Amino acid sequence: MKTDISPYNKGLATLRELDTVRFRYNETLSGEPDLRVRYGLVAQEAERVDPNLVTTFKLPKNGDEYLSIDTSSLIYVLADAVKSLDKTVADLEERESELLLENVTLRLMLIDLYKRVEALESAKE
Repeated sequence: MKTDISPYNKGLATLRELDTVRFRYNETLSGEPDLRVRYGLVAQEAERVDPNLVTTFKLPKNGDEYLSIDTSSLIYVLADAVKSLDKTVADLEERESELLLENVTLRLMLIDLYKRVEALESAKE
């Protein structure tokens, strides 16, 4: 069923370009303003970032065509972004472990140096 399959790894970069907004729908869809506050993306802006994030629909009453966020595509962008962030966290945790080990090694070396300096100072007396 699927063709031209290739890896997708632009999720985090795509998300960084998208601005989430708070909004209310005007009367175009239902004939009266919607008082409910919603959160989402502006489809026209998302289309500039990645045209695959939007789809179109027509209003039955007048046939006007509008853009809408393709939430199915957005889910996979989000999944890729999470994978990217997970890898970053794993890399940072590994680096933290390396730095902690290096810190302990340096502290032990410093303790050893202090002991040697004390021994040298004691030998002078």
